Amino acid sequence: MFGDRTALAVVNYSQKAILCVSPYSRSEGAVSLRVSNNGVDFTVGASSFEYVSVPVIAAVSPRNGPTAGGTLVRINGAHFAVNATWCNFGDPHGVKTLAVVESESSILCTTSPRREGSATVAISTNGVDVDAGGIRFRFHVPLRVDTVYPAHGPESGNTVVTVTGARFWAADTFICR
Repeated sequence: MFGDRTALAVVNYSQKAILCVSPYSRSEGAVSLRVSNNGVDFTVGASSFEYVSVPVIAAVSPRNGPTAGGTLVRINGAHFAVNATWCNFGDPHGVKTLAVVESESSILCTTSPRREGSATVAISTNGVDVDAGGIRFRFHVPLRVDTVYPAHGPESGNTVVTVTGARFWAADTFICR
């Protein structure tokens, strides 16, 4: 039982473990977790389970990065777990990376390698349940620079420089550094 509520399903996983599915809760907070094999006699002890708010993803920056992974992505939203939050780009049950938690509303995640295309950004505050906000991250083959013209200009700046190369697909912003 989760507090005063009976679990929706219990599966006998092994002689040393069972799987319980937590029932719906109307509020956050810790409840006692008790187990019975006859529906009458329940375990006594300090086992507990905590209900937390579902995390919400509101914004992701940047919204794209190379297929090789390694892009540091800031995710803003609400209800991120301060002690541990995981990120996932693509398959919700695939590779999860541990986030750097800045606050309950901001985390930093590093993308894992992934093939070219768009992937759903998802997070998990317990390492099991995955919540996606519908925001997509685009993985692309890295840009390539072939030529820069002119190759020099005055130190006062303001020289318009043409950069040619490959894979300059449409993006919200290009930055030259």
